[in-house]
Amino acid sequence: MAGLAANLSAHETLFGRGPRTMWKGGFELEMETMFEQSKRFYEGDNTVANPDNMRMYEATWSPGITYGVTRDFAVKAEFPFMYGVMTGESMGRHSLLSIGNWEVGAAYRIDPLIFGGPLVFEGGSCQLRLFGKAELPTAPERENGISFGEETFTFLGGGAIAIGTARHYFWGEVSGDISTEKDGTGMGPALQSHAAYAWRIQELKDYRELDIILLFELDVEARSKGTMNGDDDPDSGHFTTYLGSGVQVNFTNLISLKTGYNVPLYRRYNGVQLADDGTFMLMFSYLF
Repeated sequence: MAGLAANLSAHETLFGRGPRTMWKGGFELEMETMFEQSKRFYEGDNTVANPDNMRMYEATWSPGITYGVTRDFAVKAEFPFMYGVMTGESMGRHSLLSIGNWEVGAAYRIDPLIFGGPLVFEGGSCQLRLFGKAELPTAPERENGISFGEETFTFLGGGAIAIGTARHYFWGEVSGDISTEKDGTGMGPALQSHAAYAWRIQELKDYRELDIILLFELDVEARSKGTMNGDDDPDSGHFTTYLGSGVQVNFTNLISLKTGYNVPLYRRYNGVQLADDGTFMLMFSYLF
């Protein structure tokens, strides 16, 4: 049963930020697809008028690969491609198909440094890990219309705890990020937290059985104001909270399909900003 619990925790959560660890020599190939729609402007924690009836639709396809260098250390790379459509009564319709900001990251399980070995108990295990990743400036910046990047680097680091049993899975993560600037323009630093709970519908007797898992998540982010042309950008920075729910289906312990939706809860924005209405996610992964 410990192996089944490990499989539950191996696939992580719907909207987690940090890379995970793998077994030595293990590979995971994944394809993540995300859709967002934005049609409301916020000032503070209230909606404000959208006189141009602006709409933004964005789709992201992110192939990724994770490799276990050792039992406790893994590396990951993601290569997103993006498509966006922006419409407005005065601006008309603008669209863009482009590469996004590609990412590279690593995760290290620190159990051996604290417990002298992995913390394993009957029916489950507890894992602690540190992780970091870098977002590369591969998305070209555009002056007008849609732009998927500012051609700056973003560096993220944090830690996580995962507790898995045969039926239940708890995940907690805290991280922070900071970005470089280009010509005095860039995002402000941020702190994020991510908590998740997963429940396996039926306890498995064999890893080849169909495995269905329900997922529930909470995301919180506080981002300070960024800069624009060397000055503080008044229309940047925010405090946001999102609630996610979804389902994961494992076809044996090697093939997984996940889908879910992240809906906004309380949000507060500096200045006037276009805000998303939520994120839909679909992911397929294969372990070998």
